[in-house]
Amino acid sequence: MATKFRSKPLDIDGYFTGSNARDSFSEAPMSQADSNAAYRQSIFSASYLTANEKIFLEELLQSEDHESIQLAGKRLADKTLFPPSEDESPDDDENNSSREPNDKKTQSFGSEGNKAMNLFERDILGSGGEDRSFAEDFDAWREELLQDDEKQSTSISAPTTGPFNIFGLSSDASLIHPRVLSPSLMESLLAFVPESIQISCNFWLKYSMVRDGASLLALLRHCRASANTVLAIETNEGFVFGSFTSQPWQLSSLDGFYGSDESFVWRMRHSRHDDNTSAAVLMSKENKIDVYPCTSKNDRIQFCCKEFLALGEGELEDMKVEGENHFGNAIRLEKSMTHGSTSTSNTFDNPSLIRPDKRGEEFTVQNIEVWSLTPHSSSSAAIRAEMRSLFLEDGKKAKALNLLEILVS
Repeated sequence: MATKFRSKPLDIDGYFTGSNARDSFSEAPMSQADSNAAYRQSIFSASYLTANEKIFLEELLQSEDHESIQLAGKRLADKTLFPPSEDESPDDDENNSSREPNDKKTQSFGSEGNKAMNLFERDILGSGGEDRSFAEDFDAWREELLQDDEKQSTSISAPTTGPFNIFGLSSDASLIHPRVLSPSLMESLLAFVPESIQISCNFWLKYSMVRDGASLLALLRHCRASANTVLAIETNEGFVFGSFTSQPWQLSSLDGFYGSDESFVWRMRHSRHDDNTSAAVLMSKENKIDVYPCTSKNDRIQFCCKEFLALGEGELEDMKVEGENHFGNAIRLEKSMTHGSTSTSNTFDNPSLIRPDKRGEEFTVQNIEVWSLTPHSSSSAAIRAEMRSLFLEDGKKAKALNLLEILVS
C-alpha cells in the first residue's frame, strides 16, 4: 500500500527548485485512491520529465517493488541527469505541447510482478512514433527528392530489404522536416561505429529540433537514457556533419569533458544546396562522408553545460588551413541551438567540418537530430530497456534514496 500523505499533490518542479514541499499539504489524510491520483498528477506536472518517463514512474509508484522505487528516487535526485526546467519556456516541453494523462492509457496491465514494465506493451503516451524498415524509409526519402526533381528520374530504385530499421518517425512528415540523416547516410555511418554495435543496430530518432524545440535542455531530456548516439546537424547552407559518441549526453560534472575513444566526428562531403543537381545525383552523394576518429591526443571528447554543448578541443598547429578564427571545438552548439561553430581539433585531427580548408567557421542551424543506435527490434522494446537502464539498473551503482520521500511529505 502506498504511504498516506497530506492534501494536494506535490509540485515536483517546485521540490527540485527549492520550494518547501511540505507547504503543499494540509492536515487531512488521504485515501488510497486519492493518494494514487495525487502521485499521478504530481508526475504529469513535472515539465522536466518526458512522456515515457512519466508513464514509467507513475506505474512504478503504483507497484509494490520498493527496491526499484528507491533506485528510481536516487536517479531523480541527480540534477546532472534531471536538470530543472526553470530556464525553458513552455514551448520547449516535449513535442512543444503539454500532455495530460489519459485514463485509458495509464491503467495497469499484466501480472502484479511486472506492473512497472508491462505498461510498455500498450501504446506509448506521447511517443507519436512510427517504426519503418530501411526499405520503407528509403522509398519515402526517394519520393520526397523526386517531388523536387523536374526530370523525375525513374532510375532510382528503392531496396526491398535493408540492414536496419528506423524508429521514432512521425506519420506526419512535416513534424520532422527537414530530416538530417537520410537512410543512405545512416548506412554509411554505421560502417564506422564499433563492431559490437554494428551486429544488431537500429536507428531511433530521440531528438529533432524542428519537432521537440530549439533548446539544449530539451535535447538532454530526450537523450539522457541513450548511450550510443549520432548527433547530426544541417546548416542553412545545406552542409551536414556531426558525431558519434558512446556515452549519454548529460550535464558535465566538475571534471568537465568525458567520453570514450570510440567516438568520432564526421562530415558529408557535399552541400545539399548544390545547384543544378538532380535527385539521382543527390542520392548518390549522400553516402560520401569523411570520418575523423578519436586520436587519444587528449581526453576532450564530450562536454555539456547549460550554456553550450561541445566535442573536441585543442587547435591543430600543423594543418594547412585558411582563416584567422578558431572557435575552440570541433563542434560547438550554443544554448539556443540556432547557432554554432566548427574548428580544427587535436581530439579528432579534424579540419572544419563545413569546408575542410578552413581553420574555423560559424554556422546557422537548419535542423539538429540525435539518433540512438539500439539493438532492439521495436521502439516499444527500446523504450522499455532505456527506462530500466535510466531508473533501475544504473541506479544500483549508488546508494538509493526513497522516491516516495521525494514525491511526498
